[in-house]
Amino acid sequence: MGSSLSCFEGFGPPAKPKGKLVFKYFDMAGRGEVIRLALTLGQYSFQDLRLKGDEWEAKEKKAAPYHQLPVLLIDGKPLAQTKAILRYLGKVTAFNGRYLYPSDPLVAAKVDEIMDAFDDLWILLAPTYRIANQQQKEAARQRLFAPGGEAAAMLEIFECTLAGSTNGYVVPQAGLSVADLMYFSFLCVVRSGFMEGLGPELLKSYPSIMKHKELIAAIPEVLRTCVGFAELSLAALEMEATYPEALDEYQTKELSAERALFLSSAMGDQKPQEKEEGDEAERPKAILNSRKRPRASASHVSWDEANLAEHDKERGTRQKIEEPPTPFVRSPASISEDEAEAVPPAPEAESNPLSRDAEAFEEAEAPLRGAGSS
Repeated sequence: MGSSLSCFEGFGPPAKPKGKLVFKYFDMAGRGEVIRLALTLGQYSFQDLRLKGDEWEAKEKKAAPYHQLPVLLIDGKPLAQTKAILRYLGKVTAFNGRYLYPSDPLVAAKVDEIMDAFDDLWILLAPTYRIANQQQKEAARQRLFAPGGEAAAMLEIFECTLAGSTNGYVVPQAGLSVADLMYFSFLCVVRSGFMEGLGPELLKSYPSIMKHKELIAAIPEVLRTCVGFAELSLAALEMEATYPEALDEYQTKELSAERALFLSSAMGDQKPQEKEEGDEAERPKAILNSRKRPRASASHVSWDEANLAEHDKERGTRQKIEEPPTPFVRSPASISEDEAEAVPPAPEAESNPLSRDAEAFEEAEAPLRGAGSS
C-alpha cells in the first residue's frame, strides 16, 4: 500500500534505451567494432563518434569514465567498459525474436565466460608492444600463435567450443549472442594484418572458427555494415603490391587504414559469385579500384612501377609511434631469450590486479590509435 510500483513491474520485455545514443571510440575496429555491430543488429539510430588521438587527449579523456574508451552515451549518461556495454545492449536488443544476452542465469554465465576469455588473449598480446625491435616483435607474436604457444592454446579451446556446437553459435542454447559478436570482431582484428607479424592465414588451421566467421559475416545487417568492401578485400589480398594505394583511397573516404584491414579480415574470405552462362550483367566495380590494371593471368600480379616509385619517396617520412612501456607482469618462464633482451625489467606488481589489466589494455591500444597513453 502506498507504493507507486506495480506488482507486475519487471515482468515485461526490457525497455530499449530512450533518448539519443552516442558511441565514442577511435577511428578503428579494436574493441569498439563489436559494440557497433550490436547497435546495428538492434537497428538503433546512433551517432558513431570516431575520435582522433589529439582530440581524445585534449578534450575527451578527462571526462570519460576511467579515462578510457569505448563509451556509450545514453541520453547524455555515460556507460563504459566494453563488456558492460555489450551486456546492456544484449539485454535490451532482440534479433530474430531472441535477445543477444540470455535471461537464463546459467546460459548468461556461459556467454560471460566466453567474453572473459578474450581478455586473457589480449593480455598475452599486450607485452609484445613493448618490444622495440620490429623483427623480435613479430617473432614474439608468431611464437604466441605457433603450435604450443599460449595464444595457440586459447585458439584450440575456441575451436573445440565451436566444433561441439549444435547450431554453429558459441553458446548453442543462447543462439546468436554478444559472445558470437566478440568472437567475430576480435578474431578479425587479430588476423587482419594490422598487428605486425600476424596475418590472414593465422586462423586457416581452425575450420570451426572460420566457419563461424562466415556465419556471422553472412548476417544481412553485418553485410550491410561491410557493403561494398568484399570485392575490394579479395583484390587487396590478392594484389599486395597495390595495397598501400588502396589504403590511401580508403582514408580519403573517411575510413581508417586499421578499419580497412578489419574489413578485409571480416569479408576477405567471401568468394565472389560466379557469373552464370549468358549473364551479361556488369560485375559491380570495387569502390576503391579507381584504375584498371591489366593482368596476364589469374595467378599473375602486375606491378605498378610508377606508383611504387612515388611511394618510395615518402619512405621514412611517416610519423614514428613511441610506445610507452606496458605495466604488465609476465611469467619469466614464458619469455624467450630474444624477448628478455628486448624487454626491460618488469615493474613491481600493483596491489590491484584489475587496475593492472586495465592499463595493459590501454597500452596495447595506444599504438593502434596513434596517440600515447598517460
